[in-house]
Amino acid sequence: MNTDPKPKVVIVEDDTFLVKFYKAKFEQNGFTAVGIEDGLGAVAKIKAEQPNLIILDIGLPNVDGFSILQELKKDPETKDIHVIILTKLAQDSDREIGSKLGATKYMVKMEVRLDEVIEEAKKCVNGKFVPVEPLPVPYPDPLQCPKCLKPIVTEASFCPWCGTKLDL
Repeated sequence: MNTDPKPKVVIVEDDTFLVKFYKAKFEQNGFTAVGIEDGLGAVAKIKAEQPNLIILDIGLPNVDGFSILQELKKDPETKDIHVIILTKLAQDSDREIGSKLGATKYMVKMEVRLDEVIEEAKKCVNGKFVPVEPLPVPYPDPLQCPKCLKPIVTEASFCPWCGTKLDL
């Protein structure tokens, strides 16, 4: 993993304009950013870069993002790298696949602003990431976070979804 004081993000995205835009924004926010525009060879390039975080599109030429994620999570060298999926695919089934394959977060391009993606990236590199899928609710009336209104099923002091401090 990257030992540079600046966290390194690898952006795997086939749209050249978006790669340049994302790189510039991440660099403005204190990251070192590297772009990969094709799924072919992406895993080897990621291993060579040793990033702290990967922003991964699903609809890539030659090798799709799900296949890349699956390879990354099987490899002991890359399995612990946080992966935020940032894609146009908004189906629940795609979100479920991303979660099962080990994505830290699944975000849909048309539903989020880039500053929200960067905030999630910062949480990942600072160890405060938000789970992709809801935690199972073991009892009928779970507590709810006052901010995001999602169920809280543990006695945590922070909401696992939005990071809000809880007074339980």
